[in-house]
Amino acid sequence: QLERVSGKALEAMSTIGHVEQQPQIQLNRILQEQLRDAVDQLGAEMGMFISACDAAGEFRILAVSDMVWSTSRSAGRFAQAHTQLVQQGYIPLHMEKNILVEVMQAGKTRVLEASECSRDIIPLLPEGHSHIGNGLLVPIQVGDTTLGLMVLANRARGFGAREQIVARAYAAAAALLMHSDL
Repeated sequence: QLERVSGKALEAMSTIGHVEQQPQIQLNRILQEQLRDAVDQLGAEMGMFISACDAAGEFRILAVSDMVWSTSRSAGRFAQAHTQLVQQGYIPLHMEKNILVEVMQAGKTRVLEASECSRDIIPLLPEGHSHIGNGLLVPIQVGDTTLGLMVLANRARGFGAREQIVARAYAAAAALLMHSDL
């Protein structure tokens, strides 16, 4: 399974050189594929890639799984966010200090319980989003630099050691993509 992840990342990297226009949108598409694959392989219901805070103090949602969109009851907000993601390659995200920011700063993978998901993840999602019962936060890193965070949620049997290893492989693949010269 880990070989599959690295193979897909290398394949994605090879396509980057062929794209000269709109690199943020191309990165979004590749990260979107990686995220869908991670959600499927790990048996999660949903996931997100979030960038680290930029110089302006803004985080960015770089990719979201399809489940996140299809569970939203707020059609207008969904349509606006989806359009922005497709056109710009990201959605701005304003976060105060919470567990997501803490994990990015610490650079350590963390399994979340339902109460932590309700407190720190649900407020970031569209109104009417389905309940999140568990989560896994995996920093996306190159060396000691954290580029972002992979968020996975709602795995029926929770996120054990095996799922954490596979998720770290997906985060490493995302780091290669995010760190490449787009």
